Amino acid sequence: MRARAALLAVFLLTACESDGEPTAGPTGGPGATPAGTKIGLLYSISDVGGEFAQAALGSSGLATEDAEAEGRPIEVLDRDYAGNAKRAGQLAQQLADQGAVGIVVASDDPALVPALAGFDDVPVIHALLSDDDAVAPGDASFRVAPSNRLQAEKLADYLVAERGLQRVAILHDDSAFGTEGADDVEDALGQQGAAVVLRESFKVGADIHTPVSHAGQLDADALVLWTRDNGEAGRVTIEMHKANQGYQLVLSGNLATFDYGKNAASQVTPVAFRDGILSVGTWAGPWFDLDRIKGFFERFREINNVEAPFQAVQIYDAILLLARAAERAGGSDPGSVARALEETRDFEGAGVPISFSPGNHEGIGMEDMAILAFTKDQAASGGEFAPDISTGGGFFTIDTRTVTLPSEIAYLTEGLAT
Repeated sequence: MRARAALLAVFLLTACESDGEPTAGPTGGPGATPAGTKIGLLYSISDVGGEFAQAALGSSGLATEDAEAEGRPIEVLDRDYAGNAKRAGQLAQQLADQGAVGIVVASDDPALVPALAGFDDVPVIHALLSDDDAVAPGDASFRVAPSNRLQAEKLADYLVAERGLQRVAILHDDSAFGTEGADDVEDALGQQGAAVVLRESFKVGADIHTPVSHAGQLDADALVLWTRDNGEAGRVTIEMHKANQGYQLVLSGNLATFDYGKNAASQVTPVAFRDGILSVGTWAGPWFDLDRIKGFFERFREINNVEAPFQAVQIYDAILLLARAAERAGGSDPGSVARALEETRDFEGAGVPISFSPGNHEGIGMEDMAILAFTKDQAASGGEFAPDISTGGGFFTIDTRTVTLPSEIAYLTEGLAT
């Protein structure tokens, strides 16, 4: 935490000295202006999405270093929109005016969807945002994160087709994010032929005892929880344990982080339910001993003295994607860069292979998805990158039974715990 605070303090000092427009990338000193392709980076150190500030800065530093080593130097123009979505739109315009060939958005703040809607001065790549309508063919937006709809389809396929569960309850917060996720889950379960025995929303901080108990009374096989708020997910988890509910708990993918359950009250989570807690994400993570993937997490920890969240690879990949697209485009013309992105096929950075096309700006597909499971076993795959579980909580790791890797790396699942 001290390392993160120090890094953010340096960034804020630089921002103040340059009237809110810092010129240094995360690997440069104050005032450093590395030569090369300019790439914009929007992130926040506060409010929604603020938990990814360290991931944004650390990942951009690694991407800058690797681009230099590959002979395609880049300059990352990082901007903190301070949790203000309207300011994010203004900063996006400023970045375009300052010569950025594209912008990577390193926040999962749903308010950014309307704030950036219609912005097409340069291509925008969403590295974390999961809202279904964040990207669309024909516009200048792209995504290297799984959408809510894709997450829901993966979960429904696993719960129904693989596990044989037929009675599912859905609980979501009353935000637009929670409602959209619940809609997607309900649709995906319906396509699988499962019955949604309960769908209920709740206000953050309000009663969750009633829906948790109601799901049990309806003999639900599983409860899918869709919320932006980690604390609310913890409340539901604890309430289920206290009420001795036996159904399976499933969380939206944004909650699958190393910090989930990292408090004394949540230490019950790994043993509360028959299969622990399940969530969903891409299969790329520190559990696979592949240099381009595991090496990313090792370098991130070494340089930043903190563990990278799983999603950090998506920020890193998005930056390098833009750099290579600009190189192929032969310049900074926005239309040419966008077309170069659309021609991307099986790009391999630190995450899953990414492909775009003119008719599909979603870089992640079903073949890239996996089920993640919560554990307290430090020996579990990727556990060396998790926080010290002796202080409470646990971490998510991959369920290897739910992933199909590209043939050339299929060997990676051998010997890993399922």
